[in-house]
Amino acid sequence: MAVLQPLHPAVRNALRVALASALTIAATHWSGRASTLTYGMLAAVLFVNDRQNRPGRQALQQVAGIVIGVVVALVLYPFSNGWFMLSIALLCTGLVARGLGMAGGIGLANLAVWEMLTFCQCERFEMRLLVNYIVPGLIGMAAALFATWVVWPPQPQMQVRQLDQWLSRRLQTQLQGLRRWLETGDAPSAVLHTSEVLPPIQDLQQLARGPLRRWGQLALLWRQVLRQWILLEAQIRSLPPLPGTPLQQQLLDRLQWLATADHGGQLQPWPMAAPEQWLAWSRSSDVAQLQPLAIGLQLEQLRSLLRSQELLRAALLRQVP
Repeated sequence: MAVLQPLHPAVRNALRVALASALTIAATHWSGRASTLTYGMLAAVLFVNDRQNRPGRQALQQVAGIVIGVVVALVLYPFSNGWFMLSIALLCTGLVARGLGMAGGIGLANLAVWEMLTFCQCERFEMRLLVNYIVPGLIGMAAALFATWVVWPPQPQMQVRQLDQWLSRRLQTQLQGLRRWLETGDAPSAVLHTSEVLPPIQDLQQLARGPLRRWGQLALLWRQVLRQWILLEAQIRSLPPLPGTPLQQQLLDRLQWLATADHGGQLQPWPMAAPEQWLAWSRSSDVAQLQPLAIGLQLEQLRSLLRSQELLRAALLRQVP
């Protein structure tokens, strides 16, 4: 019997959205509220999210957001005669939602206010409007929960491994770019920004719960690796050209070791060096003496962090059934 391969995350998410949308359309038409289908579709698409650790609490906040938006629209409905009042209504909605601790439902609350004050053309607000706007939102959220947690449930173990692999590949790319710049003197690649790498690390920490809580240790190590790498990269990039100098060769050797460690290859012995050697390499390369010494210490710390990651990663993978 052929073994089914796991779906790609993008494919899984597309299927979830498609199923949730189809269920929302069918249920909304069946309930006789086709005129408010757009609101149900927005609720379904916004709620398809397998990164929610507590979907029940998130659903409660979304429902509360719809109710808050409808109530604010009910109060301000007699005065809703322009874009200025709509902006005031949106401001009030956000303040009320945050004040009640329902920040997770602000998006749907704003949508409820905007749609009701923009598209309702009645002389007075009727209670049936309250039902017509809450029910499609509930239908959309129920369809999204069904598609996300019943048909294609989240796979946190796969997600944490994919995040770890992405971070490893990104560091590998940065190491290769820095080595190429040191070796050839070509234009350096772009620096690694915290805004690019920190969100995946935060996702890894959020997913590390329950049976996967030990992956949180790997996320903490990634935070330290990121901080250390940013300091190290800035120091190396500030060096003058080093063609053919002993300092260049030492840096290339150590970056190669780090690239091999991060890639999971066969590790070679780490080239140890005493402070006197770093000072000697700095004199032979016409570089300020303390800068190569600082770089050497940072390389040692980065090596220790990557080595700790390798050991922890091996232990985590042995736990995978």
